[in-house]
Amino acid sequence: ELLWTFQFRTDQYGYETSWKLELQRNGEWETITSGPPTDQKYHDDTVYMGTTCLKGGQMYKLTVMDAYKDGFCCSFGRGY
Repeated sequence: ELLWTFQFRTDQYGYETSWKLELQRNGEWETITSGPPTDQKYHDDTVYMGTTCLKGGQMYKLTVMDAYKDGFCCSFGRGY
């Protein structure tokens, strides 16, 4: 297994941010973890970090989404 670390900073509209980590199985993408937690939203201009163990030799895909589709930087904060 490998330790995977994911860090991001929300912009001034943290509630617009979400993400998902997917694993490819039999040619299909399956969500294995995502955020924010159910019934919660991310705070504005805040750094978040998480870690999890992933099996090596697998194909993963990380997708970070901005609900308003205006991105994380730079007009509305310094998100990354």
